[in-house]
Amino acid sequence: MVIAALRPLRLPNDDPDPDRRRARVARRAARYDVMAASENQLAPVMSSGKLPLVSEKVRLPWVASFLPRYGLAQANRGAKKALSLLQKAVFRYDKLRSYEQLFLGPVPDFVKDFDSDVDFAWRRIAGPNPLSLTKVPDRARLEALFFDPAAVLPRIETQLGGSTVDAEIAAGKLFFLDYRILQRSLVPAATRDTRWRRKYLPAPVAVFWENPDPARGCDLVPLVIQVDQHDADPPNRVWYPTDGVGWRIGKLYVEVADENFHVAVGHVLRTHLTMDPFCMATYRNLDRSHPVHVLLEPHLRFTLGTNEAAYNNFVDRTDAYFTFYAGTLEELRKTVTLSHGENDLWQLALDEEVAARGVETGPAEYPYRDDLSLYLAPIRDFVEGYLNLFYGSDADVFADWELQAWAAELQAGDRGHVRGLFRPGEALDSIATLARILAQVIFIAGPGHASQHFSQMQYYRYPPAFAASAYAPPPADASGDTAAHWRDMLPPFDAANLRFAYSTFGDFRFDRFGDYRRYRLGWLRAARPLVATFQASLRDIETTMEARDRDRHRDCSFYRPSRVPNSINI
Repeated sequence: MVIAALRPLRLPNDDPDPDRRRARVARRAARYDVMAASENQLAPVMSSGKLPLVSEKVRLPWVASFLPRYGLAQANRGAKKALSLLQKAVFRYDKLRSYEQLFLGPVPDFVKDFDSDVDFAWRRIAGPNPLSLTKVPDRARLEALFFDPAAVLPRIETQLGGSTVDAEIAAGKLFFLDYRILQRSLVPAATRDTRWRRKYLPAPVAVFWENPDPARGCDLVPLVIQVDQHDADPPNRVWYPTDGVGWRIGKLYVEVADENFHVAVGHVLRTHLTMDPFCMATYRNLDRSHPVHVLLEPHLRFTLGTNEAAYNNFVDRTDAYFTFYAGTLEELRKTVTLSHGENDLWQLALDEEVAARGVETGPAEYPYRDDLSLYLAPIRDFVEGYLNLFYGSDADVFADWELQAWAAELQAGDRGHVRGLFRPGEALDSIATLARILAQVIFIAGPGHASQHFSQMQYYRYPPAFAASAYAPPPADASGDTAAHWRDMLPPFDAANLRFAYSTFGDFRFDRFGDYRRYRLGWLRAARPLVATFQASLRDIETTMEARDRDRHRDCSFYRPSRVPNSINI
């Protein structure tokens, strides 16, 4: 480590001893390898196989920082388990009260308002999964959501304050959620979860209207929920805000679907598993003296070991995902692989992704989009400035054989299997293309992951607001829309307690985004002005976000640079 830190940074063609350099790369590559496709239950998504024990699996500096928080979470879990047993023994146990007793201090504000339509709508633009809200492009798309659009659309229209569905679509004011990927993930294939197993996996749709009202707290208004897809077998319930307890039941089914999508796609696939190939390709192909290796080092640290644990969650029936989520592990894995097959990497860049959903400008209030967009230019400028320190021209990028091997391994079907590393017509032959890719990687490792992970740790502690599973199937008709049914949908205490513990110890940050004092990037004299400018931009972002949060319905501090780590290490 010391020798590597002192070694001058050089591109491969500038190294005076290329043979020795190749030998170093080969030795390091031998310590890392991918899991064979025949063993990888997430294939074709890459999973790591061979990893160094100390640096990737044990991660001593990380463990030393993490253990106190983990111990506190487990102590709280044990104490609350004992309390619940005592309350049951003296016949004073209440399911809803037991969830609130999990908190170590005062109950957060979002718990008090968990069932409000304002909070339900807010979670679509600033909750753990802000990646599903999509603008209704035309009437045909809206009608295609429902099994009986002739009945649903007039009911929607009655809520539009005298306007029409067509007028609001034309104005860009109608938005929808569609969890069809969960239906496609059902094993065996089915149009709905008809096994009536202990945990029901819905694939709902929902429609929202943007109707600004400063007194309400959120511009979005939920209008209708259908519990399963338009082609699902009956009974396929539809609920409206006037349906009382039925509406509460419908909202909880949406939250169940939202969490199952979030864990498989928004969080694990689009951040954790997306970074795995970049870690592997960097460690296997770039010498530690390579400038790109030094740039990425802080943003890759401890990620492979963390993702090995994430992989185990998808395959181990004794682990957390099996306990928490409505889908079986096989269904969660299928959701991952289906999404991987549909999205190119460049299409998942923040600006591209929000544009694909039609939400680049509306709804006007969208904290996830607006706050995370603040990072894009500073990261890009930092990366471009750094690369210009080492690459004199585009030809230098093309001639960098280590970098070309890195890109080839990222795309190889038996290695990284990254879809869409390059835009159509692109190749790794320019500083601009390299900068675009590296900026996206750094964004994913930092604010991209933090927006998914730490919002989850904040909100997923309270099951009535965020239920990972529905422990009862949808009522067949309105007679089943009862408070008792809603309570039956909520998880048992032990599952809620385990999930609370995960949320407690998961709210852990090893370092801070843009703070490179522990890394060679921070010691590099030539890069110090760039680092200083980048850090100043992050401070400006922090100030802007703090000001925005003062006027928001809920705090979004998990987007702030001060709460974003450099890498996916938790």
